[in-house]
Amino acid sequence: MPRETIRISLSNPFLPEPGAIFLSTLAYPDRLDAIAREEFRLSLCRQAVLTRCEVDPGWAMTPQIIRPDIFSGPDSDWDNAYNRGRKKLEHRYIAAAFIALPHLVARFGGPKEFEGYNVTVQNMSYLAMDFMGWEGDSESTLKSKIWGPSRPVVHAAAAYIQWAFEPEEVLPPIEQRILAFPEALEGILKRSEIFRLGLPLVQQFTIKEEDTIQFLSD
Repeated sequence: MPRETIRISLSNPFLPEPGAIFLSTLAYPDRLDAIAREEFRLSLCRQAVLTRCEVDPGWAMTPQIIRPDIFSGPDSDWDNAYNRGRKKLEHRYIAAAFIALPHLVARFGGPKEFEGYNVTVQNMSYLAMDFMGWEGDSESTLKSKIWGPSRPVVHAAAAYIQWAFEPEEVLPPIEQRILAFPEALEGILKRSEIFRLGLPLVQQFTIKEEDTIQFLSD
């Protein structure tokens, strides 16, 4: 059994909310960060509405279903919550792209090399540190700051990363895509569950099912 199950309604009339629930849980998988998760979720919804207003003035001038609470409080508070959450998301993407996804691909019969290196946690950690410009930092630093906190949701981040960079999909800003079109989440959530169940089969690291967060669509 997973340690937590997040059920996401793709028919939510407030379009940004399904994607915001998914992304905010990725950013803050620890229940002790419930307040930060909620603040980031609302800031994502707010950012999605503001972006839509900017690119579609006609939409902005017609009645829409929105959460009124996303426009309460100082703008600076929302900006801070958004920026903090985006930084956490970057950590999840790094953990997924450089450690989890190469191992999952290899486990499911794909290449056992990534960027010319054998797929091992150590090799992938060095590639991740090089990508981030972490000169002089140790592998243990990456494991404690990025890999460790990402482990409960790294399968979902891996599914998201893989979807985002498939040729037929639109590249960044990816977050705006699933906030505007929640139906895109359906395939991501199905892939996330496949990866979640595959994590315990990866021998190079240990992630038990009971340590993961499960994402399901309603």
